Amino acid sequence: MSLTEDWVQMRRQYERVIHGTGSSRPRWHQCVKTVDTALPALVSHLYIKHYFSTDIKQKASELIDNVKLEFKHTLTTRQAWLDRQTMDRALDNWRRVSSLAMANAFYNTVKNTVVIPAGILEGVFYHKDRPNYLNYGSIAKTAAHEIIHGFDSHGRHFDADGNVNYWWTGDTDRHYRHKAKCFVRQYGDYYVDHLGLGVNGARTQAENIADNGGIKLAFSAYERYVRVNGPEPGLPALPYTPEQLFWVSYGTHYCAKHNKESLKNLILNDSHTPKQYRINGALSNSHDFSRVFNCPLGSPMNSVHKCSVW
Repeated sequence: MSLTEDWVQMRRQYERVIHGTGSSRPRWHQCVKTVDTALPALVSHLYIKHYFSTDIKQKASELIDNVKLEFKHTLTTRQAWLDRQTMDRALDNWRRVSSLAMANAFYNTVKNTVVIPAGILEGVFYHKDRPNYLNYGSIAKTAAHEIIHGFDSHGRHFDADGNVNYWWTGDTDRHYRHKAKCFVRQYGDYYVDHLGLGVNGARTQAENIADNGGIKLAFSAYERYVRVNGPEPGLPALPYTPEQLFWVSYGTHYCAKHNKESLKNLILNDSHTPKQYRINGALSNSHDFSRVFNCPLGSPMNSVHKCSVW
């Protein structure tokens, strides 16, 4: 990389201020990052070819298929705000949703594909040999989050073939907007005192709805797994049930540490809510979380007025 030392130092200073990083990394690390940014599909292909076993792919696919099946159940039984015409089109989209292992999880609207991060299908985020309540609380909620993006305020503009085609009816659109306002108000009330800044509930609305719907969907999928396969044992020396450990797994995967400038940058510019409020916001809306942990109604983690779309 033909960058001058002055440029490298300026870049490190910028990363130190904005992201809280900036330590010197080996040149090979910088080169790999540059190639990954420019050619993500190629790097992912090489990773999958050399490190991604068929056993991992099969077990992860079974988990994600269970999430997809639960989403179909959600579409057809729980959504009074979806009229019949919109539901039929949503089911058409659902039938064609596929998954692809790559580097970062996202929903590709043009291909109607949930892109699953192959690089995290091992280790802390997912492991084929660990209890499923941990995997459902992490990778399943990620897959569910991305699936929901295919059916939200952005995904509604693309049909099952990935063509630009607005497939919601006017009634469904009005009902959705009404439900979405609850999230705008809820997350807009989160305020970071030491920065003097509040979360932008409107800008983060779509991600917050996907967070809330995704974790609800993942937990329902895990309950489906238990009904079919039977209950799992808890973890040794931890006084938590498998259901509780599902939620612990969810929370730990949003752990983050920010310096002042990086948190400020996140609040002012990002479409995601800061991690603390992503966790507490979704869990305080969850009937399942409150039931599992016996949170009294009206307590901080069991809101009386809950926001919900899915």
